[in-house]
Amino acid sequence: MQDHMGKGMTKRGVASIACKVYFKAVSPLNISSVVKKARIFPLQQKRLLGRELSPM
Repeated sequence: MQDHMGKGMTKRGVASIACKVYFKAVSPLNISSVVKKARIFPLQQKRLLGRELSPM
């Protein structure tokens, strides 16, 4: 972007930049960091792994 100051940008160029930023932001490390900072934990982890999740 800095090399092309004052020039227009195509939709493809915007999509390319947005894609790079999105995939950096949605990395597993960032997601787990946000969950830890928000202090989100399963209330009863054993219960989540039980048969309540099975369809039958």
